[in-house]
Amino acid sequence: MSGSSCRGCIRLLPWVAALFFWAGGAAAHPHGWIDLQVTVLLDEDGAILGLRENWLFDETYSAFATDGFDEDGDGAPDIGLLQALAAENLAQLRTWDYFTEIRAGTGPVSVPEATDATTAYAGGRIYMAFTLLFDSPVPRDGQPLSYAIFDPTYMAAMEHLPEGDGLRVEGGPPGCTASIEEAQPDPDVVAYALSLDITQTSDDTLGAQFAQWVTISCRDAP
Repeated sequence: MSGSSCRGCIRLLPWVAALFFWAGGAAAHPHGWIDLQVTVLLDEDGAILGLRENWLFDETYSAFATDGFDEDGDGAPDIGLLQALAAENLAQLRTWDYFTEIRAGTGPVSVPEATDATTAYAGGRIYMAFTLLFDSPVPRDGQPLSYAIFDPTYMAAMEHLPEGDGLRVEGGPPGCTASIEEAQPDPDVVAYALSLDITQTSDDTLGAQFAQWVTISCRDAP
């Protein structure tokens, strides 16, 4: 990720800052959770056009972050304040490629600027969605495409919603599918994560060891 040289910068993100002040000295990483809903966008040949990501922040963060957002007294956070929060989050996440790593075969793919950002508050949770759309399709060249979305410092755990609710493929020829490979971190890495309290910052490689990798394959495409 492009922001990996800026160790500790992740603490500046508004949602992480809110998490930090709410949790105080709570022990063990992660300190928050983000559920993911991702749509993989393909062209007719199975090349990747981009990703549509929807982040569902946990109830604890959502309640803390929206405290004072109901200025009109209607019982719900004001959309203008939610939009400002999402814009600030996305501006800072750009440094970190929106926590998204994309590969074509074994080579990395540059993550484009986020577009079509939307946000909402429902069921006690903040939703933040955006599209990462490439200037031109990224061909598979006979190799699968893959991506992972993760917080490098593992302050927050990020996983796709289960049972097909978190991942789908849009477009592509028949036979294009997406599958999730669950992380299998070393027990020593798990123990290290559990040893960290919220005042401690891990290096920028910890989150990758807990990341889900999604592979897109098109059986009938060249």
